[in-house]
Parts: sequence; structure tokens; C-alpha cells
Amino acid sequence: MKSRRLLATALGLGCLAALFLHCFGTALFRGEQFAFRDAGHFYYPLYKVVQDEWAAGRVPLWNPWENGGMPLLGQPTSAALYPGKLLYAGVPYAWGARLYIVAHVLLAVGAMFALMRHWRVSRAGAMIAALGYGFGVPVLFQYCNIIFLVGAAWMPLGLLAVDRLVRLRRRRAIVELAAVLAMQILGGDPQATYVVGLIAAGYAVAIAGDRERVGTPSRRRPLLVTTVIVLGLAAWVGLTIAAGAWLPGLRPEPTQTRPMPVFPWTPYASKALLAAWAVLAVLVAVAWRHSPRGRARMGTLAPLIGSAVVAGLLSAAQLLPSVEFNGLSSRAAQEGSHEIYAFSVEPYRLLELLWPNVFGVSFGVESTWLYTLPPYGSQKVWVPSLYLGGPVIVLAIAGFGLRGGPPGRGLLAAVALIGVLAGLGMYSSPLWYARFVPELAETLGPHDPSMTGPVRLDGELRDGDGGLYWLLSAGLPGFGSFRYPAKFMTFAALGIAGLAGFGWDRLAAGRARPATVTAGAILAITLVSVALLAANSGRFDAFVRSSPMTRQGGTFGPIHVEGARFETTRALLHAAAIMAAMIVLARLTPRRPGLASCAALVLLTADLAVANGRFILTVPQRLLDEGETPRALELIAEAEAEDPADGPYRIHRMPTWTPPSWRLERDPDRVDELIRWERATIQPKYGLLSGVEYTHTEGTAELYDIMFFFAPFQRRLRAEAARVLPYAEPGMDAVIFPRRGFDLWNSRYFVVPRYPDWEDEFRGYASFLPDTTPIYPDPDALDSMSDEGRQRLILEEDFQILRNEDAFPRAWVVHEVRPVEPIEGLDREDRVGRTIELLYPGPGDLFWEDPKLNAYDLTRIAWAEVDPEAPDILRGFVPGGPPSASERVEVVDHRPHRVALRASLDRPGVVVLADTYYPGWRLTIDGEPAPIIRTNHMMRGAAVGSGTHELVYTYEPDSFRLGLIGSAIGLVASLGLLGWSASRPTIGRGSPPPPPSHRP
Repeated sequence: MKSRRLLATALGLGCLAALFLHCFGTALFRGEQFAFRDAGHFYYPLYKVVQDEWAAGRVPLWNPWENGGMPLLGQPTSAALYPGKLLYAGVPYAWGARLYIVAHVLLAVGAMFALMRHWRVSRAGAMIAALGYGFGVPVLFQYCNIIFLVGAAWMPLGLLAVDRLVRLRRRRAIVELAAVLAMQILGGDPQATYVVGLIAAGYAVAIAGDRERVGTPSRRRPLLVTTVIVLGLAAWVGLTIAAGAWLPGLRPEPTQTRPMPVFPWTPYASKALLAAWAVLAVLVAVAWRHSPRGRARMGTLAPLIGSAVVAGLLSAAQLLPSVEFNGLSSRAAQEGSHEIYAFSVEPYRLLELLWPNVFGVSFGVESTWLYTLPPYGSQKVWVPSLYLGGPVIVLAIAGFGLRGGPPGRGLLAAVALIGVLAGLGMYSSPLWYARFVPELAETLGPHDPSMTGPVRLDGELRDGDGGLYWLLSAGLPGFGSFRYPAKFMTFAALGIAGLAGFGWDRLAAGRARPATVTAGAILAITLVSVALLAANSGRFDAFVRSSPMTRQGGTFGPIHVEGARFETTRALLHAAAIMAAMIVLARLTPRRPGLASCAALVLLTADLAVANGRFILTVPQRLLDEGETPRALELIAEAEAEDPADGPYRIHRMPTWTPPSWRLERDPDRVDELIRWERATIQPKYGLLSGVEYTHTEGTAELYDIMFFFAPFQRRLRAEAARVLPYAEPGMDAVIFPRRGFDLWNSRYFVVPRYPDWEDEFRGYASFLPDTTPIYPDPDALDSMSDEGRQRLILEEDFQILRNEDAFPRAWVVHEVRPVEPIEGLDREDRVGRTIELLYPGPGDLFWEDPKLNAYDLTRIAWAEVDPEAPDILRGFVPGGPPSASERVEVVDHRPHRVALRASLDRPGVVVLADTYYPGWRLTIDGEPAPIIRTNHMMRGAAVGSGTHELVYTYEPDSFRLGLIGSAIGLVASLGLLGWSASRPTIGRGSPPPPPSHRP
């Protein structure tokens, strides 16, 4: 027996090693780096900034390189205090980036194995669950979104701690669960923490109720329960459709500042929701006190609340700055301006659980035909597949069960079901389905248009309103701040993979029929699908070829129709082979469980390697090396050598576009080409590797106020504007950016596309053309080029650099201010009115002219928000008049946590610094503390007397200081709880542990 266990363990480790090397061999042994999607242009530069700050002996508190400055520690994605970042210590950064990813994939595998062994699943079943979870695409592909890989890696350990605390009542588990939750918060995935907490609460209520029911007959009536469920679903569908027809009529009328307002109660919804939950908690507590089952539930929930409190304390040093930042970001806006449905999983994509890559693949050679299906090109793909392995799906279905059975099975079944439904996002709402019926669409409105914002311009409800994800976002406090329903597929993967472990043990125990029937049914459906595809290959090709998306193409070129059919055929044949093998395996397992377990592990390993290994994309490390200066920065450096700036400056690089030639031709090395081009044109955040300060970037969250300086709007082009824009016609709509906002924030250079599309916010650079000097391409060189050469430049390079001749300096002096009252809350209308006053360029502007607005000279006047409690703060410092030629402000030191200015004034005035106003910044003038005045809505201002003065801004956030104290308290509390648990291991009367398993 012992030798058999050793053999099984060795085989499991061998399978893990084979998958690990197959997926990560190029990164670990060929010097390549993970750089696809966010792994390259987001996390690689961001984490480099964090590590550089630690290396410089500073806590990474502030990010001065983006959006005029923003918190660094306060961004959860920075994971600045996560202990896992110790992997970067002692190795070159490039190696740290590799190890950080592969270590968390291994953690996901090991944690899943530990969870299943905790529930007494056999070693073979636990390894099947672990491999399916860690190397299934929903987890494996998160190397592109590292914080979610971290959250997924810790998730099984979270459920393990929950079970030990809720079912086994182990006191030590209070600290274990708190540690896991803290790791997820510090690792950058607070949503995973939130959802684990919800799972724990639901599990606690269910377990406590079951514990009180022991020994009492069940009163459940299956027919009655089924009837209630059916009637509830019917009522939900009816109410959702009725709301879709009735609610839009309650919206206020649109105005200039509110193109399509939200509902009148939206600004108060979050406060009302908190109050409703508080009242509900009190009522439930009162009701539970008077029943044994209720008291049991309260006793079970109390330790969970304790774990949550300790987790919050342990992570407070990062959590408090994050809460502060998030409370000022667009996610917390009162009008609900945050998009919650992006990256919903289309229902038909659930076929990917059975057939790997059945819709084709989107890189290398574009062969996906997913975009030919509803919603017709509007799909946003979070992970390119949902495949966890054919054996995992068969065994999960065979092991499924919500009640009874071994411990943990019901919990995982619920997690799987809810994870899938929540992952559907907008597609779980009856509205999306109802709008396919023409008669209902006349009342409810059509489906959401492409690129729809949080509120539809026609005022109708969104397709997803009324669905499960909407319910979570609208009904749970703070949940609406999260994004991307598809992240729930990670929880679904955990549930499905865990059920596969139980399914294997059920199969090994001799119950082969569920697995045999499941595999047989999938095989039959698959073979029929293969036959239908073979018989209708011409129709399939014609269908894919007829789609506008096929002709339009994408980053990886036009869709290869024959390739799409090949990938679909390959997926079906792959699934057929796996299902046939599973039928044989199901017949073999009851007779030869040891041999069958070895065969199952080998089969799953081969399955995952073939199906999912192709999704690990790496590029040569040299494409990211700091030694290679990006082409755009070389050109800017040459321009600066001829005409240097007076001080630091920012660069605005329009966010997302790719050369048009890529849509016209395929390239199997397009991933390398993509990274090379993005780095050369300093797509955010690649410029952080070279110290670039970006004017405006879009990431996971930005300060709500800063966005109003840069948000585009639409204007109808007048004849004089159309004359200066290539390919433009009078009367056409164009995307216009408020150019003055970019000028005001010290934007000396614009990096924009060469090929324009004036109606596209990613290619509509009309606002950046006036009062600029072309740096690249050189206009003289362009004139000497042939038409073919110019066309090649547009199609293949597709970028240009313009120097902004109207850029403001980083800091300047004014002697006149316009006092305004501080804006309270996050209401849009107050902000729009104020920023329109600031940004209106005045008469004569080509793109924005409004005779009802006044233009102000911001070189001589500034808006100053005056605290009503200190109305005299500017008295004597604003004598009026323009600044003199001899007055100047010099930036003498500009570091992340410190900015020093030398200001020379002929008379008192206000020194305006074009850096973000944010809590935690302190100011001294000549060594003496001085107040910071919120100027021009989001800048820092200082009242300064005549003469030469030194102004020093330092970032010393109270949120971090208080967070450190909280973390220290949490650490002490954790040690105390561990000591308490050593003396009395069990809380009250817990369930006795199950007998040791004798399964192989």
C-alpha cells in the first residue's frame, strides 16, 4: 500500500512537472517574458516602479508619472505591501516578474490539492482537481492579469479555512482565514476577499441550520420547493420586463451637463442600501435570538466576523489608502458612471467547457469566429477559453450534488453554479433575451449599442439590468465598485474542479454509471457535431466569411476562415477522443483503481497541455529591456536637444490603437510585433520603464475629478474645421478632446495616430493639431516621399509626434483668483459646469465655440476653492494684474514623495503647481508649514509673498500612518488568537472530524 501511494504521488508530481515545463519552459529556460495584454503594458512597468521605490529606500506611496500624480500604494493593483513580492528580492527584476507568476500558479495547484485532501478526497482525485484548477484557462490565463491570479491562488486556502472554522469550529482557523483574506487584499484582489466572505457567510448559515436539524425528520416537500422556485423565476422574469418598460420614463430630462441622467434616487442609493442592510441585520439578530437555529447561526457567523476584522487590520496599511483613493475615483461616483457589465461571458461560450477552443483562437493566426455571433462584434473576451479539461467536466457532472454526500461537495456545487451565473453578467438578465422578440423590443428598446456607457443615451435600461450580476452590484454594499463579471468564472472553475475530485472518488468506489453516461452523452453530441460540420463545411465558411467582423479584421489580421473551421474541427475531435477515453476509464476504474488513477492523471495532463498550453504567450526579454530607448522617446530627445523645455513636462499618448496594416495581413509573430510597437510608441504604461510622465492614462481606476479635464465629447464639424482635417467633411460628427485641459496639465508632446478616424475616440486626434509643431514624421521628409512611401508610413508605423506650443509650464504665478466654493460629494453636474468654465478655449476655436461661455486667461487667473472656515486665506496675496516677465517658478526637485519649487515673485501671488491635489500632501514655505489651496479644480496652489521662496511639497498620508497602526494591532491580535486556540482548539460544540480515509 505504501509503495502504491509513493508511486501515485510520484506520478502526480511528474504530471505537474510536465504541465509546468510545457507551459512555462520558454519563460524559465529560454529567457522570455510574460508580456501579453496587461502582463506587458500594465503590470510589468507598474511593478518595476514599485520595486524601484523599495530599492531607493522609499515606501511606494505616490505615483507622479500618471494623471498629474496619483496614489501608488492606494492602487490595489500595485500590491505594494504584498509579502509575495519578496520573490523579487535578490534577483533581477525580469526574473522576479517570471517567478511571481509561476509561483502563484503552483500555489493555486498546491492550495487546491490541500483543500481536497482536507475534505478526505483521495490523492488521485485531489490531483485531478488541482491540475484542472491551476492549469484550466480561467486561472492559468490570469498571468495576463496578475492580481486576479494572486486572488485565485489563495482562494482554495480561503475555503479550507472557512470549512475548518464553520464546520469543524477550529479556533485557529480564525487566524488562518484572516491571513488568506489579508493576502488577497494585499495581493490586489479585494473582490476575491469579498466573494470568499460571502461564500463563508452562506456556508455558515447553511451549516448551522443543518447542525440544528440533526436527529429531526425533514419537512421538505420536493414538489412544493420546485413549485416555489418555478413561480419565483417566473415572477423575476415578469418584474424585470415590466421594469424595463416602466422605469425609463422616470429618468429626468437630459441637459447639457447630463446627456442622459441616471434615476433621481441614484445619488442616495448607496446610503439607503447601507441603512437597509443595517436595519435587516438588526431585525435578523432579534429574530434569531428567539430560536435555537438562529442562535446557532449567530454563533457560527461571529467567528467569521472576527476573521474579517482581523484581516482588515492586517491589511490596513494598504487597505486604508485604497479605500481613500477608491472613494474619490469614478467607481464611487454618485451617478453610477462606472461600467459593471464589461467582459460578461456570452452563454454559448459555456460550450468551451466541453470543447476546447471551439470558437477558434485570437492570436498567432486570427481564427476566431466568436464575433460573428450575438452581440455581433461587441464581445469582450476576458479569458480566451473556459476549458478545465474533459475529464474534469465529466467527473464534476458525475460528482455533482447540493445536499448530502461528503463534506464540501454541496459548497463547491453552489460555488460552481453561482460562479457560472454571475460570470454571465449582462446575459443573466431576462431583458437581453426579451429584446430578441421584436414585439417586446418595441417597448423595451433594442439591445445595447456597441461601446455603450453605464447609462444608455436613449434612456432605456441596460441589457444586464435585472440579472444576477446586477443584483450583486445593486444589492451588496460596495460591490458595484468592482468590474468584469467574467472574473466569477474563476470561482466557477474552483467549484467545477473540486467536484471533479469528488466525482473521481465516486467512480473509484464503483459507481461508474454517472461518469459513463455523461461521457457517452458528450461523445454522442460531439460526433453529431463533427458530422454536421463536415457535411456543411461550405455553409460554415460562407457564414464566417459573410460577417462584417471577418472583413474588418483585428490586431492579428483578418479572420482566416479555413483556420476557423480547422480550429472548430480540432476542438470537436479533441473532445471526442477525451470522451472516448473517459468511457474506457470509467469501465476500468472500479476493477483496477490504481491503474485507472494513473491513466486519468496522464490523460488529464495531455489534455490540458494540448488544449491550454498554447495560451501562455511570451516574448524575448530584449523587447522590454530598459537599455533600449523607445523610438518615440529617441525622437523627443532629439527635439529637446534643439529646443529644450524650461522644466519637467508631460507627454500625452492616446491610449489604444494599432497600425491599420495589421488588419490587412496575418503574422504568426504578431505578439512580438505588438509588444515591439507598443513599447516603441510608449503605450501606457510602457513609458514608466523610461521615466515618462503621462498626462492622462486609463487603468483600473482614476480620480473622478481628473477625468473631466480630458474626457472627449462629440461636435459636428464646421466647414473651416473640416478643411484642416484630412478625410473630413463638413457636418460630420467628430470626437473632440478638451485641448485646453491637456495644455493646462503641462503636455509638451502628443503621440497620436497617423491614420485618422475623426469619429473614433482612439484615433480622433483633431484637437491636438492646432498650435503644434510636427516632430515626427518630418514634414520635409514626407514631402520628398513617394505616395507609396507615405502610405507605408501610415499603414505600418501609424504614429506621429507633435510638440504642443501652448503647453503650460509645470508651475507658474498668478496674481488674480476666482474664489469658488469646494464641491462636496461626487456629483457630475457641479464638476461639468466648473471644468467647462476652465477649459473653454474662447471664440475662434475650430472645434468648440459657444457664444454663451466666457474664456479666461489661465496664465493670469486661477480658480481657488476657498474653505468657508478660512475665507481670508488669500487676503493680501491676489493684488490682480498679469505676472511680470521677471517672475518665475523653477522646479528644483521632483521625486515621487517630494516636490521642491523656487519661486521668485515681484509682488504677492499664488503659485500654481500642475500636480494633483490629494489628501496627504503637506507644504512648507521657507521651512514653515503653509496651507495647500485647491486650485483650478485639481491642482495645488500656495499663497506666496514677494521675493524668492522655497516651496516644498511632501506626501505624508494619514491613511498610511493609521493603516500601519491598524496592521500592528492586527498582528498582535493574530498572535493572541493563536495562543487562545492552542489552549482551547475548538469553539463550542463543533462537528467531530470524519474518520481517516482509506481511499488510494
